[in-house]
Amino acid sequence: MESVENPSPITLTGREKEILQLLAEGLTTAQIAERLHLGSETILWYRKRLHRKFEVSSVVALVLKAAKMNMI
Repeated sequence: MESVENPSPITLTGREKEILQLLAEGLTTAQIAERLHLGSETILWYRKRLHRKFEVSSVVALVLKAAKMNMI
């Protein structure tokens, strides 16, 4: 029986980790896109993936949960 206190770990790609860190630093989608030389739509796609993986609906909740999990 799996413990509720220790949910399965969330695995992130290198790019997802990079975008998560930039979100934690307070950068906007446009700023992240510019820094990584990607389109804003691509960054939004990664953000949606991160929200899904962390089961949250906002950037604040995403960053807080990632911090609690020592992922940023």
